[in-house]
Amino acid sequence: MRAYRLKRVQQSLSEAGYAGAVLNDPVNIRYATDARNMQLWTMHFPSRYLYVPASGSTILFEYRDAGHLSEALDTIGEVREAVAVNHISGGPEVVERARDWAAEIADLVDGQGPLAIDRTSVPELSALQEAGVEVRYGQSVLERARMIKSSEEVACMRKSLEVAENALAEVAEASSRPGRSENELWAILNRVNAEQGGEWIETRLLNSGPRTRPWYQEAGPREVETGDLVCLDTDMIGPFGYNADVSRTFLAGGGRRSGTQRTLYALAREQLEHNAALLRAGLTFREFRDRAWLPPEGYREHSFGYVHGVGMSVEYPQVPPAYEARTPSYDGTLETGMIICVESYVTADDGTEGVKLENPYLIQPGGGEQLTTFPFEDALSA
Repeated sequence: MRAYRLKRVQQSLSEAGYAGAVLNDPVNIRYATDARNMQLWTMHFPSRYLYVPASGSTILFEYRDAGHLSEALDTIGEVREAVAVNHISGGPEVVERARDWAAEIADLVDGQGPLAIDRTSVPELSALQEAGVEVRYGQSVLERARMIKSSEEVACMRKSLEVAENALAEVAEASSRPGRSENELWAILNRVNAEQGGEWIETRLLNSGPRTRPWYQEAGPREVETGDLVCLDTDMIGPFGYNADVSRTFLAGGGRRSGTQRTLYALAREQLEHNAALLRAGLTFREFRDRAWLPPEGYREHSFGYVHGVGMSVEYPQVPPAYEARTPSYDGTLETGMIICVESYVTADDGTEGVKLENPYLIQPGGGEQLTTFPFEDALSA
């Protein structure tokens, strides 16, 4: 799997005509080499990076005294100490540090072509330009590489989903007893993920009752009451670094569902199942937009139903249905080996609750294979 992923990155670089890439994003470093070190911290404190040539061996520029962490990885040809270009490490000398950093990178590029960078800073970019290095946007190169999963990657995704399903089962059981706070329920996801070899949770998307509308309200101190809807999106980076992205809505406290709750749940399931049935290798993004499920009148203002790629994080593409005003202009095609999440969130324009559902699917020539087996909520189903 490691060799497959590195090969995908180098093929993508070669196809773009780039000499190589500097990867600062720890998720991209993980994808290309499987080297893991303080990933969350280095997302906001840049202090390690990877050079990937279009052909040949990679060089990992690791945080000081941490080179031993990657000794067993055959995806890494050499480990050097990183030049940390950030204000905490460099203070007023950060610009000079950037020049030292750029000189080493320029020596590696050696005039062989443009350099791709997934993300960078103003001092780094300025220093590379001073050194005569032609810089190109590199995240698109990595997105193309990460788009198609090997069978081993799919197996890793299944393991992450297994952990997420275990956590969902515990959240569902805990939701059946009123009085637990949203924070307590969200903490279950973190605990189960950590206990079973996972890594972190990307978001705090767990809410209840009136906080289920509009979507994107983060878990807080509100105590769940009998009859509440409890909505959550796992966004769980599980074992091996793969994102188990599943959403479910539960009925809390063993209460009786209301007619409104039943209607919302039925519409959300209809949206998810309709859009999932469209998935197949060869489907264009434009075709999906045009054929996607259309909410009935009175349910469009805050509802959404897009699809997106997933792997080690949320990935390319993101394709909303045509009725959403934010529809992007880019087109493309679903390909065999992609994993695509189908999202569904439905709420009435004048309502007080919403329902969130989401499943990941492995794209195949004949359709999409649903990768999660976690059931829907019987208490809310017809």
